[in-house]
Amino acid sequence: CVIYKINPTGLKETKVVQLSKDGELICIWDSIIQASRELGIDRTSISACCRRKPHCNTAGSFKWMYLEDYEKEYPAFKYYFNKVVAAE
Repeated sequence: CVIYKINPTGLKETKVVQLSKDGELICIWDSIIQASRELGIDRTSISACCRRKPHCNTAGSFKWMYLEDYEKEYPAFKYYFNKVVAAE
């Protein structure tokens, strides 16, 4: 299940997770474009990190993952109605 919405231009927006270099969760963004605009980080760099390209470890000094991948890697967290909740 990919968590995304269709924006007014018809493009798919997938939620992304912003992590520190140590892997600590900082923020969950509605889309790469939103994170890029808010933080001033090139969207193609964030995208490359989310797609786990070999040359991309960080973008803007942060690690990035698609929310779906984050939930697979860290199953103790679930994203539910725009809130991060710990699994019981």
